[in-house]
Amino acid sequence: MGFSSTVGSVLILTTLLICSVYLYSSVDVVSSKFTNAYSQHAESLQGKMNENLELVEITKLGDDIVLKLSNNGTETLSCEHWTVMYNGTPKAYIANQSYVAPMDTVQISINGSTPCRISLISEYGNKYYYKL
Repeated sequence: MGFSSTVGSVLILTTLLICSVYLYSSVDVVSSKFTNAYSQHAESLQGKMNENLELVEITKLGDDIVLKLSNNGTETLSCEHWTVMYNGTPKAYIANQSYVAPMDTVQISINGSTPCRISLISEYGNKYYYKL
């Protein structure tokens, strides 16, 4: 009777040890992913707060509408990550440079006619609306 209870308790303790090692490794991986996602979210919110685009000028050149925007924020922005919507539909655009440094300007031209509503969604999700 004494031998079988000893073997049973050793077997249960070994099983608990193996399960706890597996559980610890799973929790460690999830915790690492959670921490990484949280830091990315914090960086995104910081970028959103530090971003500020201002419309300087709108001109109509033939079939194109040219927007001149000034980056008055503290973030360097990538024009490739922007979305331009023309009357509520996404529209292809051409920017005269790939990146806009703080206190720099960029020109965006889209094919369209006036009157219209143009919405610019930046890489951090800020929305800027313009009505022509």
